Amino acid sequence: MKNKKGSVFDIIMIAVALFSFAVITLISVSVYNQYKEELTSNPVFNDSTSNAYVEEKASTTFAMFDYLFSFILVGLIIMVVVSSFSIRSHPLFFFISMLLLIIVVIIANILSQAYTEIAGEQLLATTADTYTIIPFIMGNLATFILIIGAILVVLLYGKSKYEEN
Repeated sequence: MKNKKGSVFDIIMIAVALFSFAVITLISVSVYNQYKEELTSNPVFNDSTSNAYVEEKASTTFAMFDYLFSFILVGLIIMVVVSSFSIRSHPLFFFISMLLLIIVVIIANILSQAYTEIAGEQLLATTADTYTIIPFIMGNLATFILIIGAILVVLLYGKSKYEEN
């Protein structure tokens, strides 16, 4: 990935990164919640001040994951837009990019459906219900990827001949 600049393949990276973050968040929060339930049944840990401190900080951190997810999405979009300004693209590749964009939207739809299936599992459903931004973005991942891809294609191939010199 040396000298990597903006391309349609960056959109695949965005979709996979968002999917990975969403699934890892669901699993890690669910595991912690199950661990916390087991821990609170033990009176030694239940009455300690350090346990209360850890639970308070963990709940604050887990609540921030929803906003962190949207921040990561915006950051990745900015990264792709900025990097697309630094590449020169021949208009001949426009049709190839459009074909790749369609393939990436299909992949994003598959990832969206996979997230919906994972979040619908009995062990993860209660955790998934605590978040609002993550399920919305993941449920509409194909739409977000299509919009990001359209912006990228316009930036890559919408430059005039005079701007490239």
